[in-house]
Amino acid sequence: MKNFQINLSNVTLSSYLNNKNKQKMKNLRMVLGILLLFGALLMSGCIGPGCTDECTESKCEGSVYYECVNHADGCNDLVNRGEVEGECDYALPVCNEYDTKCIGTTYFECSKNQWQNMGKVEGECDYSKCKKPYINVGDDCCLDENDNGRCDKDEVKCGDGRCDSGETQDTCCKDCGCPSDYYCKDDKCEKIEPKITLELKGRTASGKVSGMDPSEYDNYWVVVYVETDILYVQPVIKPSSARYIEIKSNGYWSVSGLHIGYGGKVRAFLIGRGFTAPGTLPIGKKPSGVVAETMKSTR
Repeated sequence: MKNFQINLSNVTLSSYLNNKNKQKMKNLRMVLGILLLFGALLMSGCIGPGCTDECTESKCEGSVYYECVNHADGCNDLVNRGEVEGECDYALPVCNEYDTKCIGTTYFECSKNQWQNMGKVEGECDYSKCKKPYINVGDDCCLDENDNGRCDKDEVKCGDGRCDSGETQDTCCKDCGCPSDYYCKDDKCEKIEPKITLELKGRTASGKVSGMDPSEYDNYWVVVYVETDILYVQPVIKPSSARYIEIKSNGYWSVSGLHIGYGGKVRAFLIGRGFTAPGTLPIGKKPSGVVAETMKSTR
C-alpha cells in the first residue's frame, strides 16, 4: 500500500471561509480527523487482510472430503478430512453376507453387504480373556490342560477317582473297582492268582510276587526254607522276625546269608501277615496262610 499524507495546508477552504459557517467547518475537521485515523490504522497493520480460503460449503476432491469449518477468527476455511465413510462416495469395501474377518483382535461380520465392527469377541481373532491352558466358560475361566475345548472338571476321565456315568468295571476299573477275587491291572480286572518266583545266586535268594494288586503287597511277606532232612527257615539269624521278608512296591524281594549245600532245595512261600512261620518243618509240610509257593534246587 502506498504511503500517503494529508496536508491540511493544501486543502482549499476559501469557499467555506466565505460562507462564514463555523459549524460546517467543525464538521469538516471531524471528517478529516477520521480519515487520518483510518489511514494510520491501515498502515500499522491492525486491520487484517481478510480470510485467505473463504468457503461456503464442504466439497469433495475424488474420495477426499474437505469440510468447510468456521474458525475463531471468523473465517470459513476448508479442512482436509481425508477419506470419510459416507462422504464423497467413500465406503468400506463391500462384502458377502455371512463373511467374517479380523483386523488385529477386532472381529467384523458382514451384514447387508457392509462390514460391521463387532469389537473383541471371545474365541474370535485369537482373542480370549482366559490364557492357556484356561478357556472361557460364560463369565469365568476353567482349566483345559489337554486343549480339547472342554473344561477338565467336566470331562469323564478314567483315573480321577470317580466312577462317572459311562464308566464301568470293564472300562475303568481304576475308578469303578473290580469284582471280588479280581484286582485292577493296567485298567483291566485280572483274577487274583498270587504267584512267586525264585532265583538263587550264591547265598542270596530273590524273586518277584505277582498276580495281585500292588496295594496288597503290605498284607503279605515271603519266608524261605532250605530243605535237607527237614525244612530249615532262612536266614538262620536272630531275631526270628528276620525270617519275614518284605515285598517292595514293585513286587521284588530278596534275602542274603542263606546256608545252602550242594544238591539242596530252597523253597519260598508267600504267606499272609497274620500267620507265622516255624523255625523247622517236616518235609512235605508248609507254613499256615500260604497263598503261593515255589522251589528251586542248587544241583
